[in-house]
Amino acid sequence: MYREFKDRCKLDFNTGALTLSNLTVKDSGIYTAEINNKVMSPTEITVISAVPKPAVSTQCNSEETRCTFTCEANVTVAEPVTYSWMVDDEKIDESSRSLEKEKDDPEMVGKLISCQLENPVSSERSDDVIPFTNSIWSGVIIGVIVGIVIVIVIIVVVVLLIRCWCRCGSKTLNEVEYKEQNSPQTRNGE
Repeated sequence: MYREFKDRCKLDFNTGALTLSNLTVKDSGIYTAEINNKVMSPTEITVISAVPKPAVSTQCNSEETRCTFTCEANVTVAEPVTYSWMVDDEKIDESSRSLEKEKDDPEMVGKLISCQLENPVSSERSDDVIPFTNSIWSGVIIGVIVGIVIVIVIIVVVVLLIRCWCRCGSKTLNEVEYKEQNSPQTRNGE
């Protein structure tokens, strides 16, 4: 064992505690220590990696009335892990990898959902998602956007018509002035 951990172990001679550092998953296994030519009982070492940051994926039925949220992350080397869910930063009573919610649930409309992964050595939380929005407000927002676009189009059309009218009007005025200056009466000094 000493050869494997030569630069990664420290023995406290006062307490007899052996501290191993910089362990990797490959270091997991059963080890037997020998102290003063006496073989000690085997000890199992399980190295657990930190959990990765999860992401919430959403899958809804075709009517989008019910959605399943899944806490996604590769936890192969970070097990054992536990899952938890937060709605607006409050932990809810759900500890599975997936969470199902109804869109009509008034407690869910406009709320932030996130999941958290934990193991004995670390904890990571996903970014928030807002799966359900109030459809009334969504309709109002779309109506406001369409209204603004229509007003902008009308303003552009009015500006173009005014410019066209001004150009046509000034052209006609210039033609009238030219005709008046070049008329036989104006040339004769009358």
